[in-house]
This record gives sequence, C-alpha cells and structure tokens, in this order.
Amino acid sequence: MALARVQVDRVARFVAGTLLLMPALVAFALTLWAPALRTLALSLQAAPLSRPAHFAGLANYARMAADPTFATALEHSLLVALVRVVALALPAAVAALCSRASQAGRHGARLALGVAAALSAPVALALLWRLAGQQVPSLQGLDLADRTLALRSYLGLEAFYFLGLGGALTATALLLARTVHTRRALFLLAAITAVASALGSFTLPFTATGGGPAEATLTLPIYAFRTAFQHLRLGQAAAQASVPLLACTALGLAFGAWSDWLRLRLVPAGREGAYEPPHRAREREPRSTRSGAGKGGVETEPPGTPRISTKDLVLESLGALCGKGLLALYLAPFLLAYLWSMGQAFYPVGRPLPRAAEDLMPGLSLLNGTLVPILTTLCVGLPLAYLAALSLSLLRPFGRRGSRAVYLALLAAGLAPPVAVGIGLYDGARAAGLYNSPLAPALPFVASAPALYLFMLYFDGRVPLLAKAIRAGQPPLTAFFQLAFGPSLQVAALAGAVTLLIGAQSLLWQLLVLAQRDLMPLSLRLAVLQGGLAGERGALGAGCWLVLTVWGAATILAWALLEQLVLRRFEVVAERFCRRQAPGVE
Repeated sequence: MALARVQVDRVARFVAGTLLLMPALVAFALTLWAPALRTLALSLQAAPLSRPAHFAGLANYARMAADPTFATALEHSLLVALVRVVALALPAAVAALCSRASQAGRHGARLALGVAAALSAPVALALLWRLAGQQVPSLQGLDLADRTLALRSYLGLEAFYFLGLGGALTATALLLARTVHTRRALFLLAAITAVASALGSFTLPFTATGGGPAEATLTLPIYAFRTAFQHLRLGQAAAQASVPLLACTALGLAFGAWSDWLRLRLVPAGREGAYEPPHRAREREPRSTRSGAGKGGVETEPPGTPRISTKDLVLESLGALCGKGLLALYLAPFLLAYLWSMGQAFYPVGRPLPRAAEDLMPGLSLLNGTLVPILTTLCVGLPLAYLAALSLSLLRPFGRRGSRAVYLALLAAGLAPPVAVGIGLYDGARAAGLYNSPLAPALPFVASAPALYLFMLYFDGRVPLLAKAIRAGQPPLTAFFQLAFGPSLQVAALAGAVTLLIGAQSLLWQLLVLAQRDLMPLSLRLAVLQGGLAGERGALGAGCWLVLTVWGAATILAWALLEQLVLRRFEVVAERFCRRQAPGVE
C-alpha cells in the first residue's frame, strides 16, 4: 500500500510538474535554444543574406581561423572581459565595508547604489564619453577618434559603464549576503557573469565606436554583426558568433553548477535555523529580547552570548565610515557625468534641448521603448519563469538530478550572447514570416533567465518548509499552494525589475527589427540619429541628458520601491557554508 502511494505521488509530481514547466520550455526553445542552434547550423553553410544557402562544411571556420581581424576582435573581447572582472573589485569593497554598518546603514547603501544603476544608460554614457574626449581639454586622452588612444579609452568606458549597472547589482547582492563565505561565493558568480556579458557586449561598442577607428576597438559581437548585416555573409558571421556562444554557454553551465553546489537560497531576513549560524541570529536581535533583567533591573546577557570588545566596535565604526567614503567616491563619476550632460543641454546658446527633443520625439519613443518590454515581461516572461521554478524546485518532475539538469540548460541559454541569438532569431523570423510582425520586438523578453534564477533561489529556500508542513500532517496539496503563493509577489517584482534593467537597454534586436520603422525606442533613436545631432552644438549632449533623465527617473523610482518592499525583507544564504559553520542546527 505504501509503495503504491509512493508511485502515485511520483506520477502526480511528473504530470503536474511537466504541465507547469512546458510553457517555459516552449518559450526558451523558440527564443533562445532554436536561434542558437540555428546559428551553429548556419556556421556550416555558405549563406549569403540575399541568396539561398548551401552546405559548406568547416570552410567558414577555416576562413575565420586564418583571418587576422578575427584574432584582433577576440583579443579585444578578452581584454573587455578582464577589465570588467577587475572593475568588480570596487563594488565588492563597497559591499564589504558597508556590510559592517547597521541595518539602516545597509539600507541607505543599497538605496545609494540605485544612483549608479540609474545613471548607466549605455547609449548615453558612450556618447558622453566620446564628447568628453573631444571637448574637455583635460580628458583628451579619452578621445575615441584617435587610433592610438581608442582602445585604452574604450576599455575605460567599459569599466565605467559596468561599474554602473553591473556594479550596483553586484554590490546589492553582496549586501544581501549574511556571511563572508556567501559574499565570496557571490563574487565568483558575479565574475562569471561579467565575463559572459563582456563576450556578448554590443550596445556600448556599437554606439561609441562601431569597432573603429581602423578596427582599434573591434570586438567579436561587432565583427559578427558587421559580417552578417553589412557584408551580408550570414554563414561567416554565424561562425564568428559561435565562438562567444559556446564560451558563454559553458560559463552559464558553470554559473548554475556553482550556485547549485553552494545551495544558494533567497530567504526572509532574520530567519533562523539551518540557514545561518546561531550566534549571527542572536546578534541581530534587539537587546531587550536577548537580555534578561538582572539585579537592580540591570539587563544582563544570557550565558554563552559572545561579548563585543571596544576594539571591535571601533573597527566596525571605522569600517562603516570608510564604506560611506568609498561609496561616495564610487557614485561621484556618475553624478559628474549627469551634471555635465545637463550643462550640455541648458548652457549652450541655440536651444539644444528643444532641438534634441524634436529629433528624438521622447514621448513616442518612450512609449515604444517601455510598452513592449514591460507588457511582455509582466504578462509572459515572469509567469513562465514562475511556473518553471515552481515545477523544478518544489515538484521536481524528473527527480532531483533530472530537474536540476533541465534548470541548468535553461539558465545557460540565458547567458548566450545577443549577437549569436540575434543571427539565428533573425534568420528564423524571416523564414517564419515574423520579421515584420508586431510580435517581433517582443521576442527577446518572452524567456527570462534572470527571473527564473531568482524564483529558483526563492522556492529552493521554501523546500524545507514544504517538507516540514507535510510531516506535521498538512495535506501536501494545501501545503504546496500555501508556499507557492505566499510572499512570492515581492520576488516577482524583483525578478521583473532585474529582467528589465538587464534587457531593456540592449539594442541589437531592436536595431534589426525597428530601425526602419517609426517605433524606435528612445535609446535606439539617439544611437541611430547621433550623426545629425552631433552637427549642432550641444544637441547630442542634450539628447544624452534626456535619455539619462528618463532612464534614471524610472530606475530610481523602481529601485527605491524594491528596497523598501523587497530587498530589506530578504537575504541570500549559502546553505552549504552555513551548515559547516553551525553543525547540528536544524
């Protein structure tokens, strides 16, 4: 009887889990897996964009290996990856110092980090960097038009931009970690993400230099894009894009495997038990709750409570003070860039701001740039990721190992370079007749790997609660629904915000499907029309200020709401490290 019940339970888990997972599998297959595989297939064909393709074997790879330009682009992409990893040291130091502050101090630090994320629109920063190198005498060493200085200046731009959004997300994640071991593990995950994002970076180099001058800043994504859509050789471009595609897929698998080995969890803040050492839980309690009344009404510490010496208090105060100073230095360049763009918009004569607004059409462009990503993410991307995480974490229809393997495959697809996915998606959309469809701009937002990852962290943290409720006699279905639809709306808000922060400023697919239409979003319109605006004094700087202001206002508002309603209520724990630190804690 018991064996039959177990078998029925397994069948029910398989059926329910598969039904919940299937929509996400279809979405990931259509928008990520199939385009990536199509790119790999195109790399084995001679596929001119205007003529039928035919099989060419490894000819494209042989031509690529003998091409010195490809070697140059690969070298530059690796340099960008190195620069981004090194740049992570600053937000990591900020998080390490600010983590010593009080709860209010950490709350303020996370709010301040939103300024860096808000002022990191890649198109605006790229154009402001170029303008500064041309117009500010003390910054002439940043001139992107000088071949001898272009690579060094471009690497500086990559570090500056990545410190904005990438640094803010990294420091925020590190501040949510409860232990030093967890912060170190999260830093390694951030480094893996930095390398993968560098190998797929397109928007920044496309806007700033386009790979020039004289290929001095050419990277793999720009080279593949040129080959495909300027020289119209889709097969060669697919071979060039397959190199970062395979590398980023391997990095995605490493990211998921490392996170799974650590058993990272997103749990409510202050939760005690198997996820944190007992003394850390005791330190967060107010004094009135962890101390009793002694003689004469004087409160005394319970036995075994560790005492904090004056030296430790002084060191913690100095660390918190240094953290505030380093945070101010971290934010200063972004604030200066915004103020300088404001000067470009309002100081020169000739009304540069109205001229920029006339060309950029901010009202219509803002509507086009926000409506499709937000609606697609809210109505499709988030629900599919939520159901997939619910299936793979709580139900596990294919068993623990099988479900984790499916999860790793989904997660690795999310780190695929946009140019590699874009080439296959472009070819597939043309073949299916969807290229000119109104649905085409929404395709990159249908499958959200960041949302899936955050939902998995959250539901993995609730698995012990599900087992505990079932052991206590609660019906499994009731316990499942209570845990599945608890405070998950807060995690959904976090997942949606991270998805839009990462994907909304990516220009490659928008450039392919919207550049010839009147539906261009604000950032794409600024990138496409930069030549005309540069001809009038201050107009290009005014356009940059407009983009930074619109993007920054929306990001600051969303960041503040997330901090108040979500981030301060959750923390990231590595269950593996916590169990090692506190053996025997249930």
